[in-house]
Amino acid sequence: MKKIYYIFIFAVIFLQNRAFGQDLANLKNEKPVSVSGSLGGSFLGYSASGIAARRDPFFWQLNGTLNISLYGVDIPLSATFSQLNRRFTQPFNQFGLSPRYKSVTAHLGYRNLEFSPYTLSGNVFLGAGIQVAPEDSPVKVTALYGRFVRAIAQGGVEGIVRGVPAYERWGQGVKLTLGKQENRSADLIYFQAKDNVNSVPLTTAEGLTPVENGILGLQVRQQLTKRLNFRAEYALSAFTNDIRLENDGTNFSGLKGMAAALLSQRNLSTQVNAALNAETTYAADKYQLRLLYRRIDPDYKTTGSVFLNNDLEDVQASVGWRMLDNKINISAGGGFQRNNLSRWLANEMMRLSGSFNISYAPNEKLNVSANYSNFSSATKVLLAATDFNNTQINPDSLSLLQITNSAGMSANYNTGNERTRHVLMSNFNFQGANDNDNSKTTFWNWLSSYQYTLVPTDLSLALSFNISRNISTGFENLVAGPTLTAAKGLLKRKMRLNASGSLLNSYAAGELLSGNFNLRAMMNYRVATSHNLGLNVMYLSRASKQANAPSFTELRAGLNYNYTFGF
Repeated sequence: MKKIYYIFIFAVIFLQNRAFGQDLANLKNEKPVSVSGSLGGSFLGYSASGIAARRDPFFWQLNGTLNISLYGVDIPLSATFSQLNRRFTQPFNQFGLSPRYKSVTAHLGYRNLEFSPYTLSGNVFLGAGIQVAPEDSPVKVTALYGRFVRAIAQGGVEGIVRGVPAYERWGQGVKLTLGKQENRSADLIYFQAKDNVNSVPLTTAEGLTPVENGILGLQVRQQLTKRLNFRAEYALSAFTNDIRLENDGTNFSGLKGMAAALLSQRNLSTQVNAALNAETTYAADKYQLRLLYRRIDPDYKTTGSVFLNNDLEDVQASVGWRMLDNKINISAGGGFQRNNLSRWLANEMMRLSGSFNISYAPNEKLNVSANYSNFSSATKVLLAATDFNNTQINPDSLSLLQITNSAGMSANYNTGNERTRHVLMSNFNFQGANDNDNSKTTFWNWLSSYQYTLVPTDLSLALSFNISRNISTGFENLVAGPTLTAAKGLLKRKMRLNASGSLLNSYAAGELLSGNFNLRAMMNYRVATSHNLGLNVMYLSRASKQANAPSFTELRAGLNYNYTFGF
């Protein structure tokens, strides 16, 4: 196996972030050489009065990109120069390719392959893989072998640390798919990874633990009837947390024994845990039902996944339906989740969730929607505690209940003809949270706007008003004010002008804190197909009503240019 790997990797090891795939059967249709790229620059100016400057008075930056394509294989280069730094990037840090010929795809270099969420998912490896997936065949195979983690010693090399300390880790895996149709198929999965104990010197291995992991997985997708579908995944992960301990031949029975048999090192640190995810959906003409169940053991781990939650049991159900020729759409759902499945933790958390959404669109002009959701979580201490007098504290006093409610409503109405268009919009959102410790937070926001567009002259005007209020224990804040926006196209829409002005007042407990005037202006001009010029200006004026907060003004202006080419 290692010999095959080294043959595959030899051709690309000298080019180690860039990835591509290529169909070798269409190689003759690819252009032998093509070059494309861009050159650009931006220049920014800044001034402030009344406060200390929050950035440099002047800043410039030049950037360029170059992409060379050889028979469909892209080699991108980029460079950035500014008054602060100079940076050049190229693709030869992590290089991978996936050439394909008919039903066979090879994966070489830095790649990542997806088996399933609980086995191999999202982890990048340096190595080789192959996928054989004939279109009409009932059997498809994916296999891989490679390095998943490179060795990094504690303290780095000569004091330079280039990542989280770790042992070198190599892994291999196979996924066998049975079934011609996606909705009537099954996956048999095997994955194994092991750390190399000798990859990190003993003098720099303090705090590191070399591990070994073996996983067996099964995925099933089955269309039970025309409308009823079932999907499930079950995985068993055998995990030795420290392979340096003496191999005592720890035995497991049944299915767990099959997973443990994948390990070369079984000792007191070896565990076998399971993960299960099952989903059933029923799709009728006017409604859809969905039921989901998930359970992941407390210590379930896989070296094939970057991140995975464990110690949870989750049940979710949802329903959605359409009425009145799809003019009304309604969906509702709810669920329950808990942790501490093994009852080993000193506390446990339970969550309840529910949601409801409805939308009504009687015609193309009007759309109205509303939504509501409720999330509650309860954290409960399971072990009795005592105070200084050795008196037991009531466990109820150590429980925390949190409830969060969210609601929203929105309405949109648009009308017009070939010359003029009118759009009215209003949106309201509310969120409230409280707990049994008398802590309460309330936030709501309301935004309404009107937009007028004169189509022949490409001119649009909009006026909006926004108000937000945030109330929590000992704190109350309100921000409100209007915004006026204008946009105009010129020179056969080669030039675009945008301007906006807003006046927002901020209040605390009913007292005015400050008035904020914000003005923005932008221009974008496409000189030709390859040339683009932009100009933007922003002016901010804050009039403070508080003695300890100064009034100030800020002005920012920027000019940018970009040129693109290709041949």
